[in-house]
Amino acid sequence: MTTRNRTRLTALPLAAALALTLAGCTAEVVQDKPENTETAESSETAEAPSSSPSTTADDDAAAAAAETDDAESPSAETTSAETTTPGPVTLPTGSVWLSQVSSASNRASGGEVDVTVRGVTPTNATGQFLGCDGAADVVQYQLDGQYSTLDGGLAMRDGVPEGVVAEVVLYLDDSPVSAYRIDGTDEGVSFRILLEGADVFEVHAQAVEGECTVDDVPYLAFVDSYVTP
Repeated sequence: MTTRNRTRLTALPLAAALALTLAGCTAEVVQDKPENTETAESSETAEAPSSSPSTTADDDAAAAAAETDDAESPSAETTSAETTTPGPVTLPTGSVWLSQVSSASNRASGGEVDVTVRGVTPTNATGQFLGCDGAADVVQYQLDGQYSTLDGGLAMRDGVPEGVVAEVVLYLDDSPVSAYRIDGTDEGVSFRILLEGADVFEVHAQAVEGECTVDDVPYLAFVDSYVTP
């Protein structure tokens, strides 16, 4: 395999790529808690007798109306988030799924697999095995300079043992372009990689935490990932 010299927006040394990727995945969205609105109640338990009976009757009527308004107007509004299931992904014209690109690996990575990710079945999933013995599983996709971009996502499938964490490094023609740490607690990462006519797209994946065991179904999947000319 020959190394091609090119300028990529995403090309970084491995350590820097990993640091940037991890930094980009740690942002938290903090929602402000709604303030509780409480209806102030009078602390007075008794009033001095009034010399005007009509004024007392008017006060009683106003108090009764206020109680009715309070009963009809809830102090807090409860809303429920809608849960939607993503629809099928449609390939752009001329694009092909990553699983359809010719590949070679030291295991059966690179083929289409039937998996779910957080309960959702992708339109297409390309399997990626993990190296569980301290050495990365490697798969090479033969691009032959025919494609300009790779779009999609990378995630841990459902059913992986709890605590397993994977480190994945992506290469173009022997040069690292992205690095990720993936576990089963979220929906994974999304990416767009500028291929710029690269000949080989290579994936190195290995378990770095947890107990990883041999399984017939790859732990990782490239979710709805495709290349475009």
